[in-house]
Amino acid sequence: MSSNGRTLAMTIAVAVGAVVSAGAANAQPVDTARIEAGGANDWLTYHGSYKGYDFSGLDQINTSNVKDLQVAWTHIPGHSTRGLQSMPLAADGVARTAAPSRSTARPAT
Repeated sequence: MSSNGRTLAMTIAVAVGAVVSAGAANAQPVDTARIEAGGANDWLTYHGSYKGYDFSGLDQINTSNVKDLQVAWTHIPGHSTRGLQSMPLAADGVARTAAPSRSTARPAT
C-alpha cells in the first residue's frame, strides 16, 4: 500500500473511532422506564415502544415531501445466507442491526 493509501486508511480509522467513541460517550442506558416513555428520536423495541403502535411521531417526513426522499445510505451485512432477521433498533443516534452471526452499529443520521 502506498504512503497516501496508508494515510487515508489511518484517517478513516481515526474518524470512525471518533464517531463510535462519541456515540458510546453519549449513550444512555435502555431500561423499561425509557422504553415506556417512548422517546421520539429512538426506536428501542420491535414495535417502537411497549404500546406496539409501529408508528413514529417524527414529523419531518410527511405526505407533501415524501416524494423527495432519496437513499442516504445502505447497509449490506456481508456474507449472510439468511439476511437480517431482526428489527433495526435506534438509540442515542446509533442504529443497530443483527444477523444470525453478527451485529452492527452505525450512525443513525
